This record gives sequence, structure tokens and C-alpha cells, in this order.
Amino acid sequence: MSSMSSVAGLSKYITTLPKTKYSILGMLIISFLIGAIYFILDPTMGTMDIDNIAIGGLFGLMVFGLSSIMSGALNQQVISILNGINLKIKHSMFLSALSMTLLGLIIITGGILSRLFNLDLFLNSLLFGCVLIYGFNTLVFWATANVRFSKAVTTALIQPTLILSLYVLVAFLFTDTSFIGPLILQFIIKALVAGIIFVLAIYAFIKIIASPFNKNLGIGVLDLISLFIAHMNEGSNSLEGLFENMSEPIDTIVTLVSFKNENGIKALFISPSVHPGPLGNLGGSNMPTILANKFDHFTMVAHGPSTHDFNPIATTEIDKIENSVKKCLEDIEYDEKASKFIRYTSEKAHIGVQFFNKGMVILSTFAPSGSDDIEFGVGLTMMAQSRSKKPRSIPFN
Repeated sequence: MSSMSSVAGLSKYITTLPKTKYSILGMLIISFLIGAIYFILDPTMGTMDIDNIAIGGLFGLMVFGLSSIMSGALNQQVISILNGINLKIKHSMFLSALSMTLLGLIIITGGILSRLFNLDLFLNSLLFGCVLIYGFNTLVFWATANVRFSKAVTTALIQPTLILSLYVLVAFLFTDTSFIGPLILQFIIKALVAGIIFVLAIYAFIKIIASPFNKNLGIGVLDLISLFIAHMNEGSNSLEGLFENMSEPIDTIVTLVSFKNENGIKALFISPSVHPGPLGNLGGSNMPTILANKFDHFTMVAHGPSTHDFNPIATTEIDKIENSVKKCLEDIEYDEKASKFIRYTSEKAHIGVQFFNKGMVILSTFAPSGSDDIEFGVGLTMMAQSRSKKPRSIPFN
């Protein structure tokens, strides 16, 4: 399960996104600044007076801000209709704000180049930026929303289409309209060619990257990432369904020590050779608490010899450990004596040993330093060797 450990490492990059109102406010401010800055840089604007700056800000607000806010609302609705996951309204608005900011940086860069070389690169900058955010949105929807590529491609069209449409509308209303026909034709041809090339490149790249993962584990890497995000954001356990494709059945052992008095069982010490993983609340990640809560007695659950290869694929697998413990309690033998608890130390390793009847408990720790999992085979070897030792027992209270 080392692949799951790698995916779990992505959790450190997950952060809380801003509320919807902050994303909308940010889009309004940033879009105004984009338009104002470009009008300052554009050599065709003439003098840089307050009127031109204000007009440029309003232009940016209408073309970039309003279209991005609308796309934020529409993207969430479309993904929801397509049965996608992870895309709440605040996620959609933040994605639109991020895409608009990226587009604005490209347009401002085009404005700087226009100023330096005395050219008008606005349309080319706008088209290039729209194609870029189209590819970016496609990748985000495909990788995180758990939808097919064709649906991601269609949804990603919303924001660049709205931006270009509003630009044409504003240009039609406030400037010379004689160029609108050729402009629309250029938009369609350039946008189609660039968009198709860009999206096909993304598709080919992801397929090449994901092919070894899918071949070896039988699952899609994008499915894994999207369901992982759903688990981290919403606590969804849908990821457990994918574990079956990469899992194998195993035989392991469950050991325990039971303490009782005249009133019955007093406490249980359980050590299953099952790994508490892989992450969050998936599989057996919360196994010690879940297993302890299944018994009415005071119960401690230790980490037995096992690695991530022994992660349960679902929380229901813990029921098998519970059944094994209950079956063992029916046949367990009790004794009034136990050996002394003896500690051994070698460098950073600390070992504690105590015999109970015919059984033996071995505890190991490297505290306060960290330690790795003990392989199942190593644990079996220790158990086999411990059977040859005979302790001196004393009365146990």
C-alpha cells in the first residue's frame, strides 16, 4: 500500500479555501485592476488620464469580472448535474477567480509587450489566456470532480466562452462594429485550433502518466485523487470501493490477553497483526478506537507486527477481528500467576517482556524517537522463539 502512503502525503497541500463572498469580491477588484492596468499600458489609448483608467477598469469588470462570477455559479451547477463530486460553490468561485487572475497576468504581460514594441497584442493575449484557462479548468475538473474527460472538456468551456462573448458584446456596444464579423471568425478559428491542441496534449500527458498506475493497481490515478479529496473535504468513504481493485486477501493472527475477576472479564489487551491504515477514517485507520468500542470491558489495542500491506480495505473488515477475539474468549485459559515485567534496552530500542500463563507479551518502543513498522515475518519469528522460554511465575493481582 505504498501508493496510498504517497497519495496521503498530498494532504499537506490541502487548505481551506476562502468563502464564496470573498472570491466574488476578489474577482470584482482584480478584474477592475486588470482593465485599468491594461488601459495604462496600451499604446493605442493615448493619454493616461483618470477617464481612461476608469473606463479600462469598468471594461475589465464587465468582461472579466462578471463573466468569471457567472462561470463560477454555472460550473458548480453543471458538475452537479453530471454527478461530479468535490465542487462546491466556494470551490467553483475560487477556481474562476484563480483562472481569471491567470488570464489577467497574461493580458498585462501582453500590454507590457505592446508598450515596448508599439503593437496591439490584446486580442492575441486574450485568446492565449482563454485557451490556457480552458486547459487548466479541464485538468482540474477531470482530476478532482470524478467526471469523464468529455464532460470535463465541456464544462471547462464555460468561463472562456463567457469572457469572449462579453468582450464581443462590449466591443459591439461601445466601439466601431465594422470589425465584429471578422473578429468573431478569427476568434472561432484560433480558439478552436488552440483549444483542441491544448486539450489533446493534456489528455495524452495524463494518459501516459496514469498508464503504469492503472496497469499495476487496476485503478485510475485521477479517480484515486478525486476520491481522496472527497474524503479529506467531506469525510466520504467512497475511496474504500477502489481498494478492492488493488487488494489481496491475507491470513494473519490476532493475539490477546484477558484479565478477569470474580465478576467476569475486567480488561482486554488485543494485538492484531493488522495495520491501522491507510489514512483518515478509511479502512482500518481508526481501528484501535473502533475495535475497543466493540467490547464492554476496558480494552487496549496495540499495533501488532504488520506493515501497510496489511491495511484493511474497509472498516467492515474490523468485524473479522472482533469475531476472532470473541471466539478466542470462549476457549481462553486463565491463571492466577504471571512473571515479572522486565525491561531491556539497546541504544534507542526499549523492550518490555512479561509472561501470562502459557503466553508472552513483548512490547517494543523507540520513544521519544520514531520507529518503523515491524514486518509480519519478524513478528512470527519472535513469537516462535519466545515459546522456548520458560518464565518463573509469581502470584498475579
